[in-house]
Amino acid sequence: METKFIRRAARYAALLIALMLTAMLSMLPVSAASQPDVSEITSIALNKKCTDITINITLEKSYAKEHKNETLYVFELMPWQSTSQLAQLEPAATVKAAETMKVTLPYINGNANRLYSKFLVAEKSADGSYVIVTSAKYIENLGLLSENSEPYPESKSKKGLQAQMISDLQLLGVRHALVNVALNEYIVGENTESAVSFVYNGQTYYVSRAKLENLDHKVKSMTDSGMNVYFNIILTAPDENASEVVRSFYCDGYDPNANSFALNTRSETAMKNFQAFMDYIASRYTRPDRAYGFVPNFILGFEVNSGRSWNNAGATSMQASVYSYHTAFRVAYTAMTSHYANGRVYISLGNNFNSAAETPGADADPAYDWSAKEYLDFFASVVRNSGDIDWGLSVNPYPSDQTMTEFWLDEYAKNEVTTPFVTMKNIGVLTEYMHGESLTYNGKPRSIIIGEFGVGGDPTSNDSMSMQAAAYALAYYAAAQNEDIDAFIWHRHVDHAGEGLCFGLWSSIDGNVQLPLAKKTIYSVFAQIDTAKSGDVTSFVKTLVGSGAFSLFMPDNVKYSQFDVRTVIDAIRADESEFEKGYGERVLFDLTQGSFCRFYPTDNFKYVELSPFDGKPETILYAQASGVPTEYSGIGTVISEPEALKDAHYITLELMINAPEEVAGVDMMLRLEKTGDADTVVFDGEVLLKPNVMQTVSFKIKDFTSLTDGSADILKLWIKTPDADSPDGDYGIWLRDVVLHTKSGISVFGVIISIVIALIALAVLAYLALYIRAQHIRKKRRAEAERRRRQQLRMQAMQQNRGMNPPPYSQNPNNNGNHNNFR
Repeated sequence: METKFIRRAARYAALLIALMLTAMLSMLPVSAASQPDVSEITSIALNKKCTDITINITLEKSYAKEHKNETLYVFELMPWQSTSQLAQLEPAATVKAAETMKVTLPYINGNANRLYSKFLVAEKSADGSYVIVTSAKYIENLGLLSENSEPYPESKSKKGLQAQMISDLQLLGVRHALVNVALNEYIVGENTESAVSFVYNGQTYYVSRAKLENLDHKVKSMTDSGMNVYFNIILTAPDENASEVVRSFYCDGYDPNANSFALNTRSETAMKNFQAFMDYIASRYTRPDRAYGFVPNFILGFEVNSGRSWNNAGATSMQASVYSYHTAFRVAYTAMTSHYANGRVYISLGNNFNSAAETPGADADPAYDWSAKEYLDFFASVVRNSGDIDWGLSVNPYPSDQTMTEFWLDEYAKNEVTTPFVTMKNIGVLTEYMHGESLTYNGKPRSIIIGEFGVGGDPTSNDSMSMQAAAYALAYYAAAQNEDIDAFIWHRHVDHAGEGLCFGLWSSIDGNVQLPLAKKTIYSVFAQIDTAKSGDVTSFVKTLVGSGAFSLFMPDNVKYSQFDVRTVIDAIRADESEFEKGYGERVLFDLTQGSFCRFYPTDNFKYVELSPFDGKPETILYAQASGVPTEYSGIGTVISEPEALKDAHYITLELMINAPEEVAGVDMMLRLEKTGDADTVVFDGEVLLKPNVMQTVSFKIKDFTSLTDGSADILKLWIKTPDADSPDGDYGIWLRDVVLHTKSGISVFGVIISIVIALIALAVLAYLALYIRAQHIRKKRRAEAERRRRQQLRMQAMQQNRGMNPPPYSQNPNNNGNHNNFR
């Protein structure tokens, strides 16, 4: 017993000593072990005036001690230069080795800035060659240069679509629109009549005028309609007339049969043009005034982990592909964030998460095929080592077999991190993986979007189209409930004959990939899935796919109301007799006063002008369509004044629709939209009009103005022909004015309340009047009583005074009233 006690005491004593030693050691100065175990550039930052760059360097302690006061060299590398070229480069600066060092360089170097440069530190060996001491890093605080630092445009809706028919995107309620921007189609490389020139870093560059104007038109229209726009920057096959500049974009040994290609980041010509172009479109489409629209998102490349089909550079290693892609990515990211501080740039990856092969069972070649997870992890480490940035992830989670519509049956999509493929069935595996410490940014998850997803629906089969619609519904619900997903972009708008898979919301005219033929079953599901009709429009899905599959994406505790973020109000022409009496008028737009009232051609219209009409001296607005408007096309204006429609119950337009004489009628739509932090509210008023006659058209907008408190973001006026066989000719819109019919809206309940309040007020006033009158009477009575009391007191005083002092004469009969008796 005694021995056990001694042993226990010894253990407690040892523990106490250990705790004391730990506490003492914790108070000692930091030892060499806490010093950096690598030499690195700890920061590269612009000063507040953006005139200089400061490079802070920390050397590993033993290295600093060994090389104390030796000369080290700071090199500046352009995007197309690699560390293997140091011997051919002049150092940007020299510095004496120490544990911490600082180097300052001017931001402008000659005619060019150093915005896209990377910097590293090297030492010179005995044979004159350079040995790298630190990894290369980039300028960090790019936001100091940005002209725009407004918050990123968040959206309640995740519904997205690849942009094709611009007006249809708006009718569908799309909030995320993707536009492909092929470098080889925009960059001209030489001065021609069809080119637009711009100067960057003292050098002139050229882009296609037609491509740029078309892009301006699309982006402006989509932005003003509340869409978040994404540019997918890609490189497609060059045509036979491509300039030498364009041909420099392609890597040696590329396969011309690939779908898209890796950028040749070792070509000075290619990278200078790429850098200039990215800077140009970033500055053009992130302006605070949104003159050309607003694009806060770039997606660089397409499924870049596929060196075979989509990021082809010839035979190469995965590591070499990542290093090259990272170089291009830094340029895109720098271009974006130096103009818009909160812009986003995404890496694009395929669905083959752990499978190197793009399809199950296919052979993989390490020179071409890499898994998305492997590519992602290496990309993240390369970025981190060169200065972490807030990159985002765009993933395309198609079924492992793209001909499979029932993606929930995909056996290659497993709910575990080792899954061969990530699809919309198991998308949570990827989003959860992105929470890993090595993949977050400053401890927070990165932005993730579904950059492309679609399944087929054969337009010749109702069953096939119904299954496609059901698949869309389940995929949308999966994305909408995943808090890590910011957007869900569907592929495609119209069936593409060349794909062999009918992914579109519309079928297409045979042999054409642009012209829609008819809406498929998926169209109405897509249009209403984010409205109050979400549950109704998808009610068929559970029966079609089975309750088991359905519950995977829509558990019993999920309410359809959580997807309701958009209200659509449909209306027909109103009779003017409805507002003949009891309404006032307020002119919203008067086009006879020599102003465009900010109207501009929004959707497939050529131009607007102020022109005389019907021989009158005044001018009104005229807008002309680009060809036959087989889809809604027209004009619009941004309404910047808050509550511009306040108290408006009706709206009237005085206009005329231009069309060839043989056209009997033209469909017209008035569209109002209000977006912002609250749910989106849309008004669509439709009417069939006789063309070539000036007339007034009215719509009841009370429900819209009630929901938006009289505010609207945009007004659009669209026309389209009833069918695709309409004749060629001049189609357009003449618009004289837009008038609101207003009435101070008081509900029945409001009227009752007003009457009650009035009665109460009258009662109070009556009571006050009676009270004042009563007080007045009381006061008068009190005064009269006081007067009488005082009179009585005076009488009593007089009587008392007479008793004490008799009068000098008496009523004695012997006196006879003669006062002389006293003498």
